[in-house]
Amino acid sequence: MQQSAIGSEHLLLALIQEESGVAGRVLRELGVEIDRAREMVLRISGMGGSRSERIDLSPDTQRILDLAIEEAEQMSSNYISTEHLLLALAQSELGLAKEVMAKLGITPTQIRRQVKRVLI
Repeated sequence: MQQSAIGSEHLLLALIQEESGVAGRVLRELGVEIDRAREMVLRISGMGGSRSERIDLSPDTQRILDLAIEEAEQMSSNYISTEHLLLALAQSELGLAKEVMAKLGITPTQIRRQVKRVLI
């Protein structure tokens, strides 16, 4: 997408594409398709200009990673996995991922419920 920072929307797109973990499964079961999600991201943020050699994390994405650590701790996990990242994205008011998820018709409550169902 030729952007200079990794935003929450990029994290969401990566989780959708991830095939072997909980987050990808949850998103697929909720009917999220990568092409539609990518289209929503492009509508909201557009293509970037020419990107620099280095791509940094946006401040919003860094905060989401901190929230993922909290999610992992609450679930008594010793590591951060895709479900923790997805739950952090769902609860965060930061970045474009929240808007993209809303436009795709998925709510934080649906995500949390589906994650619990998959983990049981």
